[in-house]
Amino acid sequence: MLIKLALILESLMGIAHAREPSPLYWYQAVDLGFGTVSPYRAPELDRDGGQHGIRTLGSYLFRREWAVEGALGWQWGKRSAYNSDQSFTKTIHRGFFIEPGIKYSINRRWVIGPFLTLSLSPDVGLGDGTFTDSSAKSLALLGVEALYQIAGDDLAVHRIGARIGTDLNIPERNARWYQLTYQFGWPVFADWFKKDREPILPLVHKNRPLKRYQIVLDGSNIEFDLNRSSLRPDSLARLRSMARFLMANQNRWKTLILSGHTDERGSDAYNMNLSVSRAKSVRQSMIAAGIPANRISTRGFGERRPLDPGHQETAWQRNRRVEFDFLGVSDVELLSRGLYQTTNVEGVELDDLPPPDIRE
Repeated sequence: MLIKLALILESLMGIAHAREPSPLYWYQAVDLGFGTVSPYRAPELDRDGGQHGIRTLGSYLFRREWAVEGALGWQWGKRSAYNSDQSFTKTIHRGFFIEPGIKYSINRRWVIGPFLTLSLSPDVGLGDGTFTDSSAKSLALLGVEALYQIAGDDLAVHRIGARIGTDLNIPERNARWYQLTYQFGWPVFADWFKKDREPILPLVHKNRPLKRYQIVLDGSNIEFDLNRSSLRPDSLARLRSMARFLMANQNRWKTLILSGHTDERGSDAYNMNLSVSRAKSVRQSMIAAGIPANRISTRGFGERRPLDPGHQETAWQRNRRVEFDFLGVSDVELLSRGLYQTTNVEGVELDDLPPPDIRE
């Protein structure tokens, strides 16, 4: 049921136009659910009732799929029931809390991890209108949260999921929370992260004796939709411009090998499939622009050949790339100048390109 709801919400929000996430996000969360309290002493019975709250939280992706989070929130809950002697008991919880947690991302969609809720206000337990010994105790709750991430427009992220927790510090009773949660987040310091997204100089490799030319376009020059192989409009325009030049000079080169690469986030199998799909999307766009299909081949390497060994957005952006490897080039200089002009990028020339490994 939760997965179906996520997919419906995903389709309504048009996630196909999202970009890769920044490392630091800020979320606003709404939690709705119920809680239970076990008997404190006879004649009390189990109590249950609503447990709701709001949170503001920060999430920082610090290594591959891992993120550390911290939240400040406000909770309200009331759990009540009749006792075995027909008297009435209720426990009220309302007030602020802090909540650190850790999250692990599974295939960039599902996020799961533990959290620790530390209440800044005590519960109030009422028995027949008088305070009992269970009052004035602040709750410490250990729980786990599972979320489904949906990318929105302009780097926004929506997360929906569920959370469950149980208290740690009140031996006289056992309190549990069961909640559904919705979270909406966006990147913090957007201007600072935008600097990390400035175009990185693509690498240009030449090997004149082998008549080979290679240009590497990373995530700043060729962008795909988040977790998908579909190209963004500006990238399609750049590829069409490149294809027109190649068609006009098709006697200057024989074949083109497209190699797709991803960053390190996500499983190896997932990234391998994604890199192959993205290389095929580039191929399809160039075929649509007129290049014969038999002159373009594709392959994918997933995350296995990073250009940058770092674990931050600048490294991920550089490693998300497509390599254009031209073989049988009769005029390396003409091809180099033409691709510079048609793609509107400049590169660093390296003349030590090794022969292609046809076994790759």
